[in-house]
Amino acid sequence: GFAASRACAEETGARIMDGHYALDLASDAILRGEMRQAAAILEGVAAKTPPEHYNLAGHLHMIQAWAAARNGDPARLRAHAALLAQAAEGFCCVGYRVAAQVAEAIADVLEGGTDGISAPAAPKLSCDDFPFPLPRIHAGLLAASVALGRGDREACLASLAVALPLWARESPGYLTFAVPKILAPLCAEALEASIEPDFVRRVVSAHDLSAPANAGPGWPWPLTIRCFGGFELRVDGAPLPVRGKSKH
Repeated sequence: GFAASRACAEETGARIMDGHYALDLASDAILRGEMRQAAAILEGVAAKTPPEHYNLAGHLHMIQAWAAARNGDPARLRAHAALLAQAAEGFCCVGYRVAAQVAEAIADVLEGGTDGISAPAAPKLSCDDFPFPLPRIHAGLLAASVALGRGDREACLASLAVALPLWARESPGYLTFAVPKILAPLCAEALEASIEPDFVRRVVSAHDLSAPANAGPGWPWPLTIRCFGGFELRVDGAPLPVRGKSKH
């Protein structure tokens, strides 16, 4: 973990990875929704990162882009995506190049709402030379988001049926650039259609997603009360145990 990495750096005097360790901590803060903590860490790393240090600069702009996406700021997201693409070229890093493309595609969806965008992810995410599933997952999720916004639920579910099984092979926290505003309604649709429901509930929990307007009974509500057909109280999906009647 972060503490062990820092302890090793202090013990050995090898601090070349300090900036990367801090950015990992910022990523964890973003995943938990602690954006002020993430912003403070990012500001500290940015102050010590020359732009010609392409590896660290790329990592920095990737996490800054994620923070901008999470905050719903497409203009800032595009700015960091452009800097990330520059670092990718300087460092000859396919991963940073793909991350920049993902950031641009997300900015398209955030800026356009869902109107007037044609296949936002597929043409931008050129990932044939990238062995990891992250861009393909995003391509499916963004296509699903656009379809849902246009009222094409069939196309939305078709894209989710491709993207979610890919994501389920990883972990809920795997998805760098996860944006709750985009994810929450897609998770609700997936649960309604029984697409990877157990994994989707884990995603809701890991990303602390708030229930969107289209959330149905399959959503992992923290508290569920049933009054018809017999009273039942569930907490986090589990029935509250009956402790018997009070004697008083």
